[in-house]
Amino acid sequence: MESDIISDLLRKATDGHETVFDIAVDNGVTRVEINRRLLLPERRVIEEDLPIARDPARAHTFHEIGAFAKYCETHAGESAVGLANLESQRITVVLDELVDAGRELITFEAKLHPMFLPWYEMLDEATDVIDFSVFAQKYRRSIRKPDGKELAMIFSQIKLSKSVEIQRGVGRKSLNGVMVHTEIAGVKQDTMVDLPDSIEIECPVFIGTKPIRMVFDVLVTDVHDNVVVYLTSPDLEAMKFEAFEQFVQILREDAPSILVGLGQVASTPWRTIDQR
Repeated sequence: MESDIISDLLRKATDGHETVFDIAVDNGVTRVEINRRLLLPERRVIEEDLPIARDPARAHTFHEIGAFAKYCETHAGESAVGLANLESQRITVVLDELVDAGRELITFEAKLHPMFLPWYEMLDEATDVIDFSVFAQKYRRSIRKPDGKELAMIFSQIKLSKSVEIQRGVGRKSLNGVMVHTEIAGVKQDTMVDLPDSIEIECPVFIGTKPIRMVFDVLVTDVHDNVVVYLTSPDLEAMKFEAFEQFVQILREDAPSILVGLGQVASTPWRTIDQR
């Protein structure tokens, strides 16, 4: 009878059951128990238990305003907002202010134009008068006043001189006067050279903007017995704002569904009240 039961356990499969062998050794005696028990159902993974697959939030940075405006207009939600910040030279667009899954920020970053960059880097910096003469000749195509060729000729006298001496008085035609000392075939010659009080240039400030005219004041002085030139521009920030405003206007025109203004995108955690 017992052998029949064992035979059934080994040979006959019962739906929903499994045969289990338990082997134990007790005082040198090996005991084998054969039992049948219900199968435990496998745990089914419910889709709700799995994390939702999601791409990282878009955080593109554009340097070309046309593509930036077109992209933002294409992907903007119903409550898109764009804020332009002159200090950082950036425009940031929130594609949808009211989205629950997290806001996506798309940024436009203005870049100084290669024609303007050398002038910008020279502002408020002491530049040796001979180095400045070379600079003025190199970038004379941007100069509108005085005439670029005339200015190049003035500075060529300085470039070829043996030494330069600042004049504490005034020049004949300007406030900036220098005495140029030359020596040709052993003959020394002193020449008064009038440097301009201001230089007017015309070039784009940022890549993608139209050229504008800018006036730089010229100051000639001496530092440690060296004659140096300073370029200054009290209204530089206003000129940069005028150029940057072109980007803001393009975004308003090409992306009419986006609310565009001046400011900076920011967020802060909600302050909630515990009602328990």
